[in-house]
Amino acid sequence: MARGGSRPGAGRPRKPVEQHLAEGTYRASRHRHLLAVPLPPTRPPAASERRRRLLLTGGGHWRFNRDQLNLARDSPERYLSDEREQSPEAVAAAVAAWQAWDAEHGLAWRLQNECPRDDDLPRLARERGLDSLSDAEVLQAVADAVSAWNPDLPAPPGWDELDKPNPNQNAPQPAQPVWPARVACAHCGSKANLLPGSLSAALSARALATLRRRLAQLHDEHATPLALADTNGHFPCPTCTHDQYLAQAAS
Repeated sequence: MARGGSRPGAGRPRKPVEQHLAEGTYRASRHRHLLAVPLPPTRPPAASERRRRLLLTGGGHWRFNRDQLNLARDSPERYLSDEREQSPEAVAAAVAAWQAWDAEHGLAWRLQNECPRDDDLPRLARERGLDSLSDAEVLQAVADAVSAWNPDLPAPPGWDELDKPNPNQNAPQPAQPVWPARVACAHCGSKANLLPGSLSAALSARALATLRRRLAQLHDEHATPLALADTNGHFPCPTCTHDQYLAQAAS
């Protein structure tokens, strides 16, 4: 007869995300929503709608590297065949999984991650009963998707494999941020201007919570609120309050 009681280890506190990163147990599929995303400087408002639309569908991205961008937009067949030397059966299975993901989630995932491909635009127009979309309508569709960020949308199959470092290359060192650092919550997608943890070092927990509430009510010209990290690099998202971690935020 089975004995009662909790399973071994039940009730232990969850590992902080920085411990997963240090121990090599970080998995994007399980922990990505805990990592704040550093953002590039705000694009100049003078950029034309045409230019901004071309940036969205172009070959660069403010957050994804080339492999990630290729996997988000295209079948992984060539990537797996050329670089990973997978068997034909494994390649066929990976391609089928990617195609199923693309049919169900690809368009929505690419829109909210600001990386639509060119043939997403006719598809989006058809879903709206239109012949085509203007540059302004494409930009608005992406902005709407980012605002309605869905953390449950799955990433492309094989996405976690791209997180694994290449043992033959030295990982580039991240640049030190300029404060306030622009970040995006990986849970809800909202943006924030993050102040460094050194500013909160002398505050009590109560004073820190009060200051964070007041900072969240302050916005810059882009309606982006302020957030304040603690000395370990953690901060609550000013919009959804989920805990986020940015390693450089403690400096």
